[in-house]
Amino acid sequence: MSKVYDDLTAVAGQTRTYTVVAVSECGNGAVAAGNGGTRLAPGTGTATFALVTAGPPNWTYSMTVLTGCLNRVVIRDYCEGTTATAPTGWTVTVNGLDSIVYVTATAAGAGETVTGFGLSHPTCDGNGRWGSGQSGGSIRGPLPVGENAEIPTEYGVKVFPNPFNPQTNFRIAIPQASDTRILVFNIAGQLVREMNLGRMQAGYHTVQFGGADLPSGMYFARVQSGVFNSTHKLMLLK
Repeated sequence: MSKVYDDLTAVAGQTRTYTVVAVSECGNGAVAAGNGGTRLAPGTGTATFALVTAGPPNWTYSMTVLTGCLNRVVIRDYCEGTTATAPTGWTVTVNGLDSIVYVTATAAGAGETVTGFGLSHPTCDGNGRWGSGQSGGSIRGPLPVGENAEIPTEYGVKVFPNPFNPQTNFRIAIPQASDTRILVFNIAGQLVREMNLGRMQAGYHTVQFGGADLPSGMYFARVQSGVFNSTHKLMLLK
């Protein structure tokens, strides 16, 4: 970017000295006449944070900086056992169940989009919170339902697709935190798969079921969560 400045007080025959200072939002400005320029402090800015691919198990996000200079993204309310990967040039730290923090030494400036923020969990699916600079909000991912997100009022299960080959999904509505498991039986009543999902938070969860190692045929899946029990007919077609 170039700028032209006029000195309307200049007098013919006089010699004047001018200092040019380069301004960069996310780094030191170019040196001019010994002046190192100015910068905005990293973390002062606004951004959007968007879901790019949805799991489970893998979720990816991108951040677009709207104003200022950002070098830190924080995710909260995630499910226990969630792992994280960072964009190129960034690092990520998982602090127990308190926060997942992405940071970089080279901050992103207005107009830049950073991709490659990743979260992973085999079963969890809900809404949590993100924050960067002066921006924040809810985001879908391997996250329990946040305080402002929709919580189901009753238990429920949907299975899709069905028939399937070789994978289907259980969409489970849980109104309160409950120990949850899925038992799959063949037509002879034999247990062929037991999926202990642990204590799942209130919200909507999508659990994948793969039948690549099972023969074609009819199966029955029993979903148990707290006091709730529901049985569903599955058809595996290969």
